[in-house]
Amino acid sequence: MLTDTHCRNAKPKEKLYRLNDQRGLYLEVKPNGVKAWRYRFTLDGKASMFALGEYPAVTLSEARERSEAARKLVKQGINPAQQRQLDRIRQASEAKNTFEIVAKEWLQTKDWEDVTKNRRLDMLERVVFPSIGNMPVREITPAHVRRIRVRRRHPASRQRPGLAGTQGATSKQDPAQTGAE
Repeated sequence: MLTDTHCRNAKPKEKLYRLNDQRGLYLEVKPNGVKAWRYRFTLDGKASMFALGEYPAVTLSEARERSEAARKLVKQGINPAQQRQLDRIRQASEAKNTFEIVAKEWLQTKDWEDVTKNRRLDMLERVVFPSIGNMPVREITPAHVRRIRVRRRHPASRQRPGLAGTQGATSKQDPAQTGAE
């Protein structure tokens, strides 16, 4: 079994070599000095390798956790490399479905007068998009919507710090009467 000291002290050689840890996890030391964590597994009778990251960015304990997660996928008959690709595709797809994009597409489908569409878009841009416009639609929760509604009902909570209580005060008023100093 590897230790962090073994990993740190591994020096590049003329050829690539591997330092085995346990249960298919190993540290691959390349001639250019790069140390990369790999997990070797067999799925459907085929031997495969799964990259877990580079040392020291990924520590020994993190590599063990990642290999354990990959091992669980293999037990379910899922190739971890293919699963990672699918996850990346899914994340990219969800990033394209932000609330702002979906809301603007929804506005375009409405059979409203242009003035109505513009008012709705203006309200969304002022009130909603700053809070949740860049969030993927699937991540928006009722709590996000409640926060927006509360801010709309209580505009004082949106004031800049130091300006509360100064509305309507003019330079001619006595500061002692307005409470401002």
